[in-house]
Amino acid sequence: MPLGTACAALAAARAWGEDGVMDLTHHFSVPARVAEAWNAFNDLERLAPCFPGATITSVDGDEFAGSVKIKLGPISMMYNGSGRYQERNDADRRVVIEALARTSAGTERQP
Repeated sequence: MPLGTACAALAAARAWGEDGVMDLTHHFSVPARVAEAWNAFNDLERLAPCFPGATITSVDGDEFAGSVKIKLGPISMMYNGSGRYQERNDADRRVVIEALARTSAGTERQP
């Protein structure tokens, strides 16, 4: 197995938890005051435009629904889904969101 392939396989294997669920974690800096950023991350309708292709269709308390269009080269996919805040900890500024999505029946494929 070529080294690059082995490294990619190892990285993918590490991403899967023991329960078979992939855990995606990303850290980044935001050029804003902590309180301002925290408020934005807790306002989905304000946050969605920051993710190209994402649309929030409804928000009801801690539950929400929406869609996202993803384009990979010549292929476009549309996912419809829902989610909910599992945890919001203001003191630690920690949010855990559980989300599920499925491809829509009208998935587009470009030649």
